[in-house]
Amino acid sequence: MYAPRCRGHKRLPRDELEHHLRRNPRNRGRDLALHQFEFAGCELTTHTAGDHADYIDDIDETVNLWIRWTDDGRHEFVELKNCPDGEPPRGDGREPEPCTLFLDHGGLHSWQCN
Repeated sequence: MYAPRCRGHKRLPRDELEHHLRRNPRNRGRDLALHQFEFAGCELTTHTAGDHADYIDDIDETVNLWIRWTDDGRHEFVELKNCPDGEPPRGDGREPEPCTLFLDHGGLHSWQCN
């Protein structure tokens, strides 16, 4: 089963984004290339209710920084645990894809989106 991704998007608040990226010890002293973070695009499957969400940065091996926003413009930067689910074995020798979304995300897993 495959489903389309949500088309929700939001212009990222640059100062707030930079603040959250600089809080991550892995980014200290690095050029953050903020120009690549102009817009967020929802990574969830198409939905009619609930928050939109876009991955921003790795915090560690189990947690990532995300931005969540609503259609009325409210947003928050949040650190969310990774979804532990992976794609079922393919049977063709290739490694199954992990879900690249966060724990308890709504809708389908990332490998089920197109």
